[in-house]
Amino acid sequence: MGFMGLAIVGILLVVLAIAALIMIICFVLAVVLGIKGHKTAAIILTSIASVILVGFIVLGIIIFMPKKIKVETPDGNIFPIIETDAYAFSEAIHNTDIVTVEKLLDKYPELVYYKGINGQSPADEASVTLDINLVQTILDHGGRFDGEFEHSDSIYDYSLEYFFSELIGTPSSDAINDMAEFMLNNGAAVEFDDNTHPNALFRAVWCICADGSIQDTDIDLLRLLIDHGASITESNSYYTPSEFLQMAAGQYNISDKDSGLTKAKKLLTQ
Repeated sequence: MGFMGLAIVGILLVVLAIAALIMIICFVLAVVLGIKGHKTAAIILTSIASVILVGFIVLGIIIFMPKKIKVETPDGNIFPIIETDAYAFSEAIHNTDIVTVEKLLDKYPELVYYKGINGQSPADEASVTLDINLVQTILDHGGRFDGEFEHSDSIYDYSLEYFFSELIGTPSSDAINDMAEFMLNNGAAVEFDDNTHPNALFRAVWCICADGSIQDTDIDLLRLLIDHGASITESNSYYTPSEFLQMAAGQYNISDKDSGLTKAKKLLTQ
């Protein structure tokens, strides 16, 4: 918190302290005046003290009442969800805590439409954990890949776009390939209506080059996307996937003599 914020908090605390002191004084004086028979003055002071007390009660309710956020469903309905529960849901996804994710989805079925900080859907957010059981749990509760509503607030229009973009720099692994295959088998699109990245190969190529080498698991990933319909001849107005691969390899200093690069080029030009 900055200096200005601390100053404001300090002023508010002083005001509250003064108000509390005035309330106490008013109550004490009201009692004294009431005993002495000054009923009118006592009533006025009691009223002032009561107003201040009500103000404290209202302030306490505002401060301590659980804050809620609004979650919109595809059909336009709005559901209030306790803010801390929504944050706990995202945290549970991040920590691959399936028990908590399922518990919160049972409590709030609408959480399946909750958007993350960058607008990502729960299914997309869970995909980058590489925990298939976690993603399956979300799908079982109504989550989807590539739903138009799910991507309405995201900077990415497609689930595999988000997946490969978030994993840039992550060493290749069978777990990445397994999750990509799971996504493809559960509705994730491989062809994109996007001139910059017309299909998942463009995102995947950049992803596999970013760790500075191309492994056999990376080749398997490219083959997986091709087998699911990604075109190796489709251009993004500037490059084919093979040409994009060469550019990405240069960006991440992968030698032309690298055997993995050679295999990838061959796969993308066959």
